[in-house]
Amino acid sequence: MDFITLVIIAVLVFLTGLLFAPLGLGGGLLFVPILHYVGGLPINSSTLLISLSLTTMTSFGSGLAHKKLGLWNVPTIKKALSGAVPGSIVGVGIVTLMGKSLNIWFKGLAMILILWAIWKMSFKIRGLKREMGEVKLSDPKLIFGASIGGMLSAILAMGSGAIYVPIYRTYAGLEHRMAIGSSYATMMVVIPVAFITHSMLLDGAFPDLQLLLILPLSVLIGAMVGAKVGMKFSENTLMWVFVLVLGFILLRYLVDLVITFS
Repeated sequence: MDFITLVIIAVLVFLTGLLFAPLGLGGGLLFVPILHYVGGLPINSSTLLISLSLTTMTSFGSGLAHKKLGLWNVPTIKKALSGAVPGSIVGVGIVTLMGKSLNIWFKGLAMILILWAIWKMSFKIRGLKREMGEVKLSDPKLIFGASIGGMLSAILAMGSGAIYVPIYRTYAGLEHRMAIGSSYATMMVVIPVAFITHSMLLDGAFPDLQLLLILPLSVLIGAMVGAKVGMKFSENTLMWVFVLVLGFILLRYLVDLVITFS
């Protein structure tokens, strides 16, 4: 990768951490497209490792900031990890089994999750609140949901905040900000586990060291700044930007899949 491309990617991942950390998002849905379409990297285990390293920095940068504010629910996090950690290991195994078809499966699964994220975000943009009814604590559902989040984290190289936050809200009864903080705390454990497991089963070259040093530092700084000054941004504006970016990625993935199968 040439120097100019590296700088462009570093700026993009910085902006991702800066703008979307206040929304409780790890940025994983954006990191792989940035690496793939801007950096020209193929969607393989090596690229997933880079994305996981970026998402790790986002989760630590924002997670520690939320911890200082007392926004971690430790009992809930521990229960969720009992499902999320094994789920992430299973997810790495699934990626290994996909082999050369990973590009197709990745984009297909990512499109489904992007649609889910856009649908959820539309409620927030319109100021609507989904009726949840009386919250009943459910450990089995919490653990199962967290295992799905861990699995998707490993397969799509993302944080899975879009999974953890609603699970914590629905099955642990956490208020929104507490759910976001606890989601980041979960990512701080799950994503490194996925990274290490991917590294152990890596089939091919390990990512360029400069990518694993420069890019994670860029997104870490962005996430830390975003966690502190993010409240100054209009949340609705950030959500619109996020939806528009996801919509563009969705269309790009769709075009790729159509070309692949045509």
